[in-house]
Amino acid sequence: MLTETPIAILRYLKTISHPGQCYAYLQLDQENCLIKAGGELAQFGIADINPTLTIEEQIPQLSGLLPANDKPLVIANTHVDPVQYIDMHIYRTFDSQWVIFVDSTETATKLQKQQQQRLNIAISKE
Repeated sequence: MLTETPIAILRYLKTISHPGQCYAYLQLDQENCLIKAGGELAQFGIADINPTLTIEEQIPQLSGLLPANDKPLVIANTHVDPVQYIDMHIYRTFDSQWVIFVDSTETATKLQKQQQQRLNIAISKE
């Protein structure tokens, strides 16, 4: 169910801190069933979504995060496998819920190295 990227997604992507990264999106109805999906779905391990089932049945990691609230929810730098980090954005528009996955591996890896360096410095001072 790949489609051209909706304007709502393009607008939202312009507002986040690292545009241009690999992304995928899910547009959901009020019952949390798929309306549209697009972007680099395979990069995020998403394939063959059945629009007759709720998204939580197919992507259990979204359980408890839906339905989307009026205010966007961002879960940043989620370590999803040994080499990949993602940011997950969940928000609502007047007629849909949106889940956007953005690859944040480069940013998260840099942050992790910086944190480790600070920790090493703190330990060496003890």
